[in-house]
Amino acid sequence: MKYIYSKFIKTSLILGIYCHAFNALGADLDLQNQPGPSKVIEKLEIKYDKGPESLKDMLAPMPEINYEYTPLIKDITLSTEVGTFIQYAINKFSHNHIIINPNAGIGLLWKGWLYTGIGGGHGIIKAKTLPESDRSKKYEVSGPFLNFMLGYKYAYSEDNVIGITLEFGGTYYKQYVKFTKYKKDKNTAYWIRLLFDTKSRIFDNANLFIGTQIGIKLLVRKSKTPKLSKFVVPYYGTSTNKIGLTGSLYLHYTIPLYRKFVSAL
Repeated sequence: MKYIYSKFIKTSLILGIYCHAFNALGADLDLQNQPGPSKVIEKLEIKYDKGPESLKDMLAPMPEINYEYTPLIKDITLSTEVGTFIQYAINKFSHNHIIINPNAGIGLLWKGWLYTGIGGGHGIIKAKTLPESDRSKKYEVSGPFLNFMLGYKYAYSEDNVIGITLEFGGTYYKQYVKFTKYKKDKNTAYWIRLLFDTKSRIFDNANLFIGTQIGIKLLVRKSKTPKLSKFVVPYYGTSTNKIGLTGSLYLHYTIPLYRKFVSAL
């Protein structure tokens, strides 16, 4: 019995030693197979999102906004009256007076609606025949004139403009009456005209316009002229009253000083 018991103890000790040795060997093999710190770093993959290249990339995109920009002076307009030449041709063949007022002007359009201008020329009025009481006389009135304009303009399309203009004008002229001793070289006259005007583009993509003016004229002051009608004045014309109607035809060339649309960005 003791013999069997001793053999059992020896066999158990031997098996325990073998098991312990086997376990130690297996743990050592696992440590060798695991990567060290350097291998972990080599296998570590760092993933990151690409950052913004500039501050603008970090901001949310803004929509492009277009707005109409009108500078202080929007455009310059050069004008000349062509109606006076038509009037001259008609009067030469049919009326008692020959009237011609060649003139030109320049104007500025402020902020797209306020118009200021200045113009001038030389007016001539000749009478072929006079009223019944003066048929033996002929007269001629001639002299330079100057006018100033202030108005409101409204462009209801790219090609059409309407407006109202108040004009102040004056002239320094001379006149004489044929077959009489009357001659005066220093005459003055001043007038006001309230005009409704239109302007339309003649050709596409061109800045040439044709315009009309109709309105009321009022003679404010005039030098006294004996033997003649009281209202014979260069550019103002002839009239039996201080107040009358007026109208003419014009050509305008506009020089724009702006680009209509600019980007807000």
